[in-house]
Amino acid sequence: MSITIVEKGELIDLHVKNGEKEDVYELYYAKEEPLLVVRGKNGQHEVTEELLKKCIDIGNEYSCELLVFENKVNVKKEEMDLFYQKGFQQVNEDEVWFRKISYEYLQLWHKTNFFLFLKNKTWKIMYDLHKCIMRHMHEEEKEDITFEYRLSHISSNLMNYLVYYKGLNFWLNIHVKKEILIDINQKRGMKPDNIWKGTKEEITETKIKENLHHFLKKIKEKQRIKNIYNPPTHHQEEMIKELIRPMESRVQLLDWIKTMYQPLELEQICARWRKEKKVEAHRYPLIEEGTLHIGFFGPHAVLLYEHEMKKQQFYFKNKQQGAIEKYEEILKKDLEEEKKRQQESINHLKKLRFS
Repeated sequence: MSITIVEKGELIDLHVKNGEKEDVYELYYAKEEPLLVVRGKNGQHEVTEELLKKCIDIGNEYSCELLVFENKVNVKKEEMDLFYQKGFQQVNEDEVWFRKISYEYLQLWHKTNFFLFLKNKTWKIMYDLHKCIMRHMHEEEKEDITFEYRLSHISSNLMNYLVYYKGLNFWLNIHVKKEILIDINQKRGMKPDNIWKGTKEEITETKIKENLHHFLKKIKEKQRIKNIYNPPTHHQEEMIKELIRPMESRVQLLDWIKTMYQPLELEQICARWRKEKKVEAHRYPLIEEGTLHIGFFGPHAVLLYEHEMKKQQFYFKNKQQGAIEKYEEILKKDLEEEKKRQQESINHLKKLRFS
């Protein structure tokens, strides 16, 4: 096996020849990250120990912290073993983290991707912290279905998470410099509340979990009385946005839903429907200059018929089949009106031609 390197600025071509067979790999070097991405043509390349060693050597030569072997399809067991023997891990549920660190360079087309931290520096520390934060957030979500969180942004030494809890939205920020700082910011421009600060050697998962749990407990106590008199509506509003577009129709739909559930119960139910993918919406343009909105949520459905200056909204409690039947009725009527219009046009032309 012979390996030839051809450098083209930030792009490196790696030609691997084994007998008559030659594979070409594109290596993208992102100095500002610092990241090295290995991508084989069409994902059909063969992975060997020599290839992995060469890619690791190039990554170290360019002082990269992270090596990503991207879009490998049809991975053989012996290839999988090679990746693990060299210390690689597989990208799976962490895909969002990797997309955030370098959207420009990483494609991660839902195939098999592997990564290896070449240095125990900032990115490795940030990745470990991210895994820890996500584990704790997941535990909080199991305790309270309305708890919501997502990774919002990553820069060279900062991770931001957008969190919703008990009626409050806030940013959880992880700063990784000489020391690690975890703080909370409820509004842009406001002074953040520090959760924990210490050296990289001092931080542990237990410390993170204890301090975050303590902060969330303070929010829960602070919001408890307020939420009794003014129950949160975050998940209700987000669900309605998914279901229907016109603002006036959203208000009417929410008023109808509120007749079936108590406020706090409704917020939990809407959170569960959203997270269990039981909220689905479709929007169809009609032939006769109109739009038909149909939305399903839990066991219920809503149908909004917009036609010129006319609006009709139909609700279906525990009867999604009824919404489908109504939808079919409106579409058939729309098609009949179009056929009628076309026939009138044809008849008009015939009169012009034979008069």
